[in-house]
Amino acid sequence: MIQFAKKYRSMVKALVLMDAPLPSSFNDMPQALKNVMGGSSSQMKMATFMANFGVMRLTAPPPQPAPFKVNGLNTDSIEQVIADMLPATLVNGVFPEVEHSVMKNDIVVNDGMLDSLPVRIISSRSFIRSVNEGPPGWNETLQQKFVDYWERNQSALVKLSANSKRIILDSSGHAMHVTQPAVVIETILSVTLDQLPE
Repeated sequence: MIQFAKKYRSMVKALVLMDAPLPSSFNDMPQALKNVMGGSSSQMKMATFMANFGVMRLTAPPPQPAPFKVNGLNTDSIEQVIADMLPATLVNGVFPEVEHSVMKNDIVVNDGMLDSLPVRIISSRSFIRSVNEGPPGWNETLQQKFVDYWERNQSALVKLSANSKRIILDSSGHAMHVTQPAVVIETILSVTLDQLPE
């Protein structure tokens, strides 16, 4: 999105990023976090192999009900569907994208590269909100490392434009469009309504 806004500046009225990492996020991540979060191409290839043979589904913990409710949306059913489909679907759809667009990303993001384009960054304080939400092996030390890392990452996004603002949602995880949709909608409208043709 950042690269698109830079290349096709006349086509973009504003940019709203929701818990979006910098392109260089993986390179900047402390090695201790990469080790626990499975940050290597070889680990992803092994996970893909196991998932396609059903190994990951067999070893996955039972699905837990969603910790939030949204009016008119049965999130428990969604969580169950995701849990049933996740292993093979995730690795075949997401892992290749992560490997090529995140782990091998060499896109350079410079301060002020979007001039005065309205940019709004909606951030969680840390999308892994507690030790219990972390991957196996997660602990308080890693949690604090991640919080510090994510804060540096999100603060850097503010420098993209002279007209940028960061909105921090302390109580939201990564799925802020589900947990706090009103904030997301209001933010989008705040940078687009006054720019729409009459």
